[in-house]
Amino acid sequence: TAVEPYWLAELGPMFFSVKESSHDIHSRLRQEREEQRQLEYEQQLRDDVERRQKEEEREAIAQSGGRIAQAGGKRPKRPREQVLVPNLGDYGSAEDLDAA
Repeated sequence: TAVEPYWLAELGPMFFSVKESSHDIHSRLRQEREEQRQLEYEQQLRDDVERRQKEEEREAIAQSGGRIAQAGGKRPKRPREQVLVPNLGDYGSAEDLDAA
């Protein structure tokens, strides 16, 4: 059976090690740098998407009046409704109006 030497060195470092030539070291370093760039790029994409979502949420809140409903919060006071009394004109009171 064939066993990958790097796997063997990871699991049993006290018994196994992998000797690399200078060419292998340079290619591995180059690969690690490329992987690091890729990870940074992916993180930047995630950050951009998250930032865009937050901006869209802010815009939606601003378009809806900027209010967020909260449970248990006090309601804003509304002005009291005024009762409109009809103009009675020649009649003295509402009772006179009913009599007519």
